[in-house]
Amino acid sequence: MLLRVLYLIALSAPSSHDWTDKVNILSTAVMALFTTALWVLAYYQLKAYRNKERAWMMIDIAHKGGIQLPPIVYPSTGLTRFRLDMRNLGETPATIIYAQHDGRLLRREEKLPKRPPYLDKPLPEPINEIIAPTGGTPVYSEFNQDAMRDIGAGLTILYLFGRVIYKDIFGKERETRYCLRYYPQVTNSTDPHVGLFSEGPSEYQRMT
Repeated sequence: MLLRVLYLIALSAPSSHDWTDKVNILSTAVMALFTTALWVLAYYQLKAYRNKERAWMMIDIAHKGGIQLPPIVYPSTGLTRFRLDMRNLGETPATIIYAQHDGRLLRREEKLPKRPPYLDKPLPEPINEIIAPTGGTPVYSEFNQDAMRDIGAGLTILYLFGRVIYKDIFGKERETRYCLRYYPQVTNSTDPHVGLFSEGPSEYQRMT
């Protein structure tokens, strides 16, 4: 379209301009369009390269052989420990700046607030921990016997949620949010999973 406009401008130029001038105008327009196209192509190639090579911090549920590992019960303390892993599934290192992890027990009729609670809390001290590709660091959450008894009886629902703020090697700050619900046993024939599964409001689930 732009080339056609410039072509029409060239044709409508005063008669004092000969065809050499018109050709020069068109040549300049073509070069400008070509240069612009190269810049656009380079931009998208760079963007694609960074997306391919960047770090991707994810929350990984502890598992073995494709099966989730159950929470560990410590008889000496009466505590039950859940383990998650902050894992870098990207191609280059990530630098963890902040990490906020939380858990909440809700009665069956209650729901998580639409806005994640950590957004209203001050950020913790910077971590500045470097996580290599395929590397990770564990995240633990512990609950006492009374809490686990209520969860098992279906009186309360356990959610584990949080976020990780990190930088990739290109200096861009990124965020991964997660929210997991714990199913202590098979609830019905159409929903037969046991363990931690991604579930919760959309504001709790985000990756940038």
